Amino acid sequence: MDTINSITGTSDLQSIFKNVNQSTTNIIKLKDKNGDNELTDEEFGSCQGVVFSDFDKNGDNKIDGRELNAALFTHQLNQISIDLTRAKDTNGDMLLSADELGLTQDAFNMIDTNNDGTADTGELNTAYVNSLAFQMSDNISTNLINTKDTNGDMLLSADELGLTQDAFSKIDTNNDGTADISELNIAYMSDNISTDLISTKDTNSDKLLNVDELGLTQDAFSKIDTNNDGTAGELNAAYLLKTQIKEYLKTINTSTSGNTTSIVA
Repeated sequence: MDTINSITGTSDLQSIFKNVNQSTTNIIKLKDKNGDNELTDEEFGSCQGVVFSDFDKNGDNKIDGRELNAALFTHQLNQISIDLTRAKDTNGDMLLSADELGLTQDAFNMIDTNNDGTADTGELNTAYVNSLAFQMSDNISTNLINTKDTNGDMLLSADELGLTQDAFSKIDTNNDGTADISELNIAYMSDNISTDLISTKDTNSDKLLNVDELGLTQDAFSKIDTNNDGTAGELNAAYLLKTQIKEYLKTINTSTSGNTTSIVA
């Protein structure tokens, strides 16, 4: 999935995502009148071309940080994909072929998910999402190994991860008694690690893990808590990003006209 980034020069999607996170925080602080960290239709207000229900994906009549994050990030992806299409579309159909992208057929097939021989904005967006999810998984796996590998073999056992053998077996796919970085990445992408760690270590039932619950030093914990909010939501960030934004991509109107929508009134 690094292929899609190399084409556009957008090599650090995590920076874009972090900027979106900050924008989400700023918007909620600006518009949240009752301090519940969610936005009602009234609080959200009138935004040009924006329909409240398009952001309220779970239909609870509120927009939370995850829903707003997904919407903002998708708009960012749309513009990147539109710019890429405009730059490389030689036949004017606002779609990209393997030749126009300069990719081998195998590489292109990873983007062309409906196998119609072209990549539209939605498929390009999804390719970016998958790439970011992999980047986040890889970084989190590396940090987890660095902080919890007590014997220096760059592998993690059930004891080092603090998991039951049954939970660990979902991660240790080759059944060798250890989890390497590839197995950890796959586990993050399938939500196995985050679900099992939270179910076994979340003592205050907030569905998040803090430094004490993980049993790490503050220095080690800070390597996982990359947004410095005191919780290890990053443990399942890749999974959440992959599922929530891809769900949003199914319903958002991905215009290829090049017009961008302002989220902040």
